[in-house]
Amino acid sequence: MPRKKTTRSSKQKTVASKIKKDNNPPKPETEEEEKEKEKEKVIPIDLKTLPSTEIQRMLVEVILRLVSPLKSLAAQTNEGIVYIRPEDVAYITTTDKSHISFVADIHGGQWKVNDPLITLKKELIQKDPRFFESHKSFIANLYAVHSLRNVKIGDKITNREELTFGKKVKGTAAVSSANSPAVKARLAL
Repeated sequence: MPRKKTTRSSKQKTVASKIKKDNNPPKPETEEEEKEKEKEKVIPIDLKTLPSTEIQRMLVEVILRLVSPLKSLAAQTNEGIVYIRPEDVAYITTTDKSHISFVADIHGGQWKVNDPLITLKKELIQKDPRFFESHKSFIANLYAVHSLRNVKIGDKITNREELTFGKKVKGTAAVSSANSPAVKARLAL
């Protein structure tokens, strides 16, 4: 006599999958994985407690992310490829006659990008008003600028200028004397 074919109900399947999961306890997370999870947590913001200038800055950042025609920059690392969003770029520079550009982001990271600076200039400066050629070997994100200052060599202050991008960003972006008036105008100084 043939056996009658039986099927499991969805409730039975759920119970069976829970039993399987319980037999395989979760692996303990490494410190790096825990730190990454902490970074990914969404922290609720009470807009009533923030100053209006901070709210405006946040709104501008959100709008720029939504409407920016730019794609993320791909940087090669030992572990793989990292994508840097344009709004996270502080400045981009290169070495002489190099086909590689170096990107400093606003979080303190430094990345190597396999695109020549001239290609990035065409892409960034023409499509996004945040980016400006401060010097022939620098593209600066004017929204990330912390200050414009004269270069100090020893105890002597020179006439050369540079852009700084806050405490986290290593390095500065040079400002040529020809581009200095335009940089000051764009920064409303």
